[in-house]
Amino acid sequence: MKKLWLMMAMSLLLLSACGGSGSDGGGSSSNGGGASGSAGKVTIKYMDGSAEKTKEVELTKAIIWPLPLTKSVSGQKVEGLVGYDFTLNNFDFDEKKFATANVQKDGQISVMFKLIGPEGATFTNPIKPGTYDAAQPTDALDARSKSDNMRVVIFEGGKATPIMFSNPKGSVKITSANGETSAGEIDLSDGRNSIKGTFTTTAYKR
Repeated sequence: MKKLWLMMAMSLLLLSACGGSGSDGGGSSSNGGGASGSAGKVTIKYMDGSAEKTKEVELTKAIIWPLPLTKSVSGQKVEGLVGYDFTLNNFDFDEKKFATANVQKDGQISVMFKLIGPEGATFTNPIKPGTYDAAQPTDALDARSKSDNMRVVIFEGGKATPIMFSNPKGSVKITSANGETSAGEIDLSDGRNSIKGTFTTTAYKR
């Protein structure tokens, strides 16, 4: 019996030294997506006046939000498209305020873009893995499997600075997807600004 109690005491001491069974050794995250950097990493290069700057961004929270999409240009209208809105941030945010999940403090960076689903896509189904080439002005109005509306917002020096990509080249690749998460790679450049890296998103909860 004394031997049994001794073994139990040693086990408790060992558990306490390791931080307990509920500790991860590095604290927990409130963003529902794990510790900082768990949503991927991207490198952003952009022009600030005549100076090129580079940001290595560890993503904290990334959301994908599928919505029905209608395009209308010069009286022409195309309905039935599916747009997947992505927001990749290095800070936590309330996804119920998805449309306003923007930068507010120095050091915060938000990456936003849209993917247009392929033929047969529906906004109730997961995005389909594949390559989504950057949309070009010469594309047909009903072009599908495209990436579009690429922009970055960086908050530094007490203000938010938007970085708009003008007709970038490259693509966004979705490497895997299910109803809860999707993983991908982004590599887009317009000659002045560029973004490259990987991301893992969680589905927006309506």
